[in-house]
Amino acid sequence: MKSINRLFFNFKTAYFFTFVSGIWMTMAVNLFTTLVLTKDLPVCNCRLYQIIFLFFIGALGAFGISALLEVARSEWESDDKNPDEQIIYKNYIHRGNRSILHWILFAICVLSPIAGLIILL
Repeated sequence: MKSINRLFFNFKTAYFFTFVSGIWMTMAVNLFTTLVLTKDLPVCNCRLYQIIFLFFIGALGAFGISALLEVARSEWESDDKNPDEQIIYKNYIHRGNRSILHWILFAICVLSPIAGLIILL
């Protein structure tokens, strides 16, 4: 479990989660634009609004992870910048309840768009 935590939640993955957030937000905006500009869609409008909402929530989850990692990085930089990865991981990335919050936001980031795609089917 610790190796999975270190794989998903480190300073390098903050950029990846920002990228994923941009993808989910782009999907939400594109679907919203399609919904507004197209008169007769083969899918019910309420289903598309649900999908748009779920992509938006997924984007917020990914952005939340990125923001938490950037806050941890700024705390690390304002302190002594110890290069030991175990100290960085223990004292900055997973200080307090950040570990639980990381996993909650990760679940939101992954499961919301998947639920949106399931609704589309």
